[in-house]
Amino acid sequence: MKVWSPRAGAKVLLKVENSSNGGINFEKEVTTTVANNWEDLIFDYSAINTANDYHNIVLIFELG
Repeated sequence: MKVWSPRAGAKVLLKVENSSNGGINFEKEVTTTVANNWEDLIFDYSAINTANDYHNIVLIFELG
C-alpha cells in the first residue's frame, strides 16, 4: 500500500474482518521508514486463514 507520512516511525494497521463474526479477523501492523514522502508499505498476509471469509478492510494510522 502506498502511504504518505509526516514522520518516520508511524504505525499503520491493516485488518480484514468477517462482517457477521467479529472473532474472525486478521491484522498486520507495519511502521513507516521515511518522513514527508510517499512510501510503499508491505503487509505480509501469508499466515492468514484462507478458509475464512473476510468482508471488511480496516486501516488504522497510529492506533492508540
